[in-house]
Amino acid sequence: MKLEHPILCANYLQGVVQTHKDIAEQDHIDTRLHNAEAALQDATEWAQATLNSIGDAVITTDLSCRVTYLNRVAESLTGWLSIDALGKPLAEVLVLVDGHTLLTATNPAQRAMEENRTVGLAMDCVMIRKDGSQLKIEDSAAPIQGRDGCIKGAVIVFHDACQSTAQSSQLAYQAQHDSLTGLPNRVLLSERLSWAIGLAKRHQHQVALIYLDLDAFKPINDSLGHAVGDALLQSVAARLSECIRDTDTICRQGGR
Repeated sequence: MKLEHPILCANYLQGVVQTHKDIAEQDHIDTRLHNAEAALQDATEWAQATLNSIGDAVITTDLSCRVTYLNRVAESLTGWLSIDALGKPLAEVLVLVDGHTLLTATNPAQRAMEENRTVGLAMDCVMIRKDGSQLKIEDSAAPIQGRDGCIKGAVIVFHDACQSTAQSSQLAYQAQHDSLTGLPNRVLLSERLSWAIGLAKRHQHQVALIYLDLDAFKPINDSLGHAVGDALLQSVAARLSECIRDTDTICRQGGR
């Protein structure tokens, strides 16, 4: 683009100054900036969607330990909405105390930044939620570093410790019990049988092992369907369970 500016001297025209501006180059710069902003926006939305989809709570802070981000799980566990928590001190949003003494626990984000490493939360740590209720949590914190290697803040990842324990117990139960009848499976039978044999040898007792087979079970499945066959197995398991002592074990080996 060319612009002309007249030069006047005592109201007489002395000449013209021409200014040239490359519009194409400016348009190219504007396009690059727009694309970079769009890419940054896409990356931010992708990161937020990813953090919101995981099962752990995530909180990030700046160097001053002020909250810069909460994902949805963090909102649910702490009781703080992101819009209310942003900019507040982490110690106000993530209130941590010792589960035994109720004394304030060490700030994991501050430790992570000071020591420049990932740190874990102390055992039996309890979080005081916004409504005053208590929740036992497990967490870790790590420093956030920029491209220059300098620490920019910290990220804290935590979850409900009670839920974690319950899930572990459920997985252990499923690994040792038959899913249809709820009876111990071969794994649990092997453990209990080994224990019973060892105990019998020590006290010079005997161990009884009885194997029961359901005759003509296959025709029931073939003629009446597997749903009826499953109901029959559940009924047999319930009746046998009523006939034994608490120290006895009934196991379902499973069909072949």
